[in-house]
Amino acid sequence: MKLAILSYILCFLLLPPVVQAQLSEDFESGSKSGYAAGDVELESGSWHFHEALIGDDDRDRTNGTQSARLDNRDDNGYIRMNFDKSDGADEISFYAANADFSGDDGGALQVAYSTDEGSSWNELGDEIQLDDEFTEYLLEARIGGNIRFEIRTTDGGRVSVDDVTVTDYVEAADEPTIQVRLDNSTLESGYNYEFSSIVSGDSRTTVFEIRNQGNEPLSVTDIETSGDDVFSVMDIPDEELEFGESADFNVNFEPETIDEFEGSVTIHSNADNIPEFT
Repeated sequence: MKLAILSYILCFLLLPPVVQAQLSEDFESGSKSGYAAGDVELESGSWHFHEALIGDDDRDRTNGTQSARLDNRDDNGYIRMNFDKSDGADEISFYAANADFSGDDGGALQVAYSTDEGSSWNELGDEIQLDDEFTEYLLEARIGGNIRFEIRTTDGGRVSVDDVTVTDYVEAADEPTIQVRLDNSTLESGYNYEFSSIVSGDSRTTVFEIRNQGNEPLSVTDIETSGDDVFSVMDIPDEELEFGESADFNVNFEPETIDEFEGSVTIHSNADNIPEFT
């Protein structure tokens, strides 16, 4: 079988380095085998589990070996941070689905947040209806200061939740400000992305996100590739992006020979944090 091997350096030229901190929890380090209420020490900190446990059964949906299993059959199951995240929250994302035990269907979740150390809770966004596909859900928070989150069942049977991520609150800049992201993570200048090996003649596409972190509208005028001609950009955003709005573009890799390839991507826009260049 012929393989095309790629080492593709994806460089967003003239973007200043951006490192966005975040809280991440994958439930791989904790242990809890029963549904009785209790605290669990996890990698990110202490979480309270109510009608919930750490599931590692084949019928639990996971991205690794374990996930949180919330049970709605007798009472609303929930997992809740016992600690505050100090830098606020721009977004919260997580994977969720109905678990695969008998009768586990019709699941639904509600996310809530607290800014007073858990004394009171406010719902964030609408109720999330789940199916059997382990899906990533993302909710915008845009809340500064100390914050903690809760994920609660509102319907269904047993539900799997994994890979909770909370990004830092971002204060809007005065001028249009570009941020480039991949899989909900902010990229730094000079970021290297490597496509996996594929059969020659086939293609792979990776989706990148452009977000405006400024109060003035952001306009992307062009996205171009340089280097080997096996790379192309598709779906260049043509609309203005207001603060917090985002648009995707695709980088396509389509080699016809067996080799290693390298190229770069340059984004041209009216962003204040990018110098003019040709």
